[in-house]
Amino acid sequence: MKKNRWILLFSAAAILAAIISLYRYSEGASASAAINIFLSVLIVSLPLPLFLAHRLPLIRGMSRARRTSINLSGSKALSLLAQADTILLPRCGVVSKGKPYLTGLIPEGTDSHSLLALAASIEQSSLHPLGQAICSAAKARGVQQKIPAAINEVPSCGVEALSSRTLMRAGKSSWLQQEGVIIPAELLTKADQFSQRGQLPVFVADGKACRGMLLFDDDLSPENITALRRLHDMGLRLIMITGCSRRTASAVQKKAGLDEFRADLTNEARLREFQILQAHGATVIVAECRLQRLEAAGLQADLLLKLGDEELPSPGPSHPALLAGRSLHDLPQLIRISRRTMKRVRQNRFFVGIGWMLLLLPAASAILSPAAAFAGQSLLCLLILIHSLRI
Repeated sequence: MKKNRWILLFSAAAILAAIISLYRYSEGASASAAINIFLSVLIVSLPLPLFLAHRLPLIRGMSRARRTSINLSGSKALSLLAQADTILLPRCGVVSKGKPYLTGLIPEGTDSHSLLALAASIEQSSLHPLGQAICSAAKARGVQQKIPAAINEVPSCGVEALSSRTLMRAGKSSWLQQEGVIIPAELLTKADQFSQRGQLPVFVADGKACRGMLLFDDDLSPENITALRRLHDMGLRLIMITGCSRRTASAVQKKAGLDEFRADLTNEARLREFQILQAHGATVIVAECRLQRLEAAGLQADLLLKLGDEELPSPGPSHPALLAGRSLHDLPQLIRISRRTMKRVRQNRFFVGIGWMLLLLPAASAILSPAAAFAGQSLLCLLILIHSLRI
């Protein structure tokens, strides 16, 4: 709507300029000469070159963008990509492969088999990757699970389940301690040591007693890491946002070569991070592999990048600019295309300004005939077309 408004304003200005030229020369010139001046100024002032200066590079840029593995929701996404200077990345599924696997069991007052059975009973209906990894490990080892009476997932904390009037929990140590679970200091020390290696500890409690912890690792995605390094070389700021501990996040950041990280974040804290970055003038790309978080981020982010195989939501008021792909592999190329596209738009507008200055004065001075004015406008449009094809 804003672009259409500008085109309408320029069209009105063209008509006004032509009327003023007609009025100035109507007294001392013949009717045919005055009409020629009117037509020449009107033709020269029409905003067709300005319209083409913006549209043609976008059409060409979108054509080039469709050759990549990342789909765009429209030309707005392409123009926003050129302005992007910051990328927010979740650890699971983007920096890492998003397929955590069990690496160790450290029981406390029980045995490893019972610890895994307890954790699997709690997590059996969880959709979180860690919960699914626990259930997969239990199934692979033939561990039998209890069926709890009720299960409640606490976002960014863990899962709690009720069985035989006993509340069982699996999740972060900080959450379990807030709920009154007593975790031995030795177990917390071991968790810190494993976190510094980039592993993820999940604590398991039965009532107020901690029964131990499970350790998980999630390998980095080589394809995405290569793309992230290329994006860093292009001047983009890479920030990892995650709900895991600061020690784990710091280890992953060093391995992946990211600029910064934000750890121990709830979903609400993630939204605050978007707001803080935008308040400092950053144009943010939010990469996500989960649609739920993508929908939440859509209220804040400038541009959303959906990774994975799930269907991309339709553009709407809360998320008008969307991208979708299976990996970050082609994102550097896509950003280069967007930057070249917007550079051509700026250059085209400069050419239009120069062309108007060269044509408008002769047209208003009765030097340029309507046919010559039309030829000048046509030549200007042709130059814009040729220049736009160079993306």
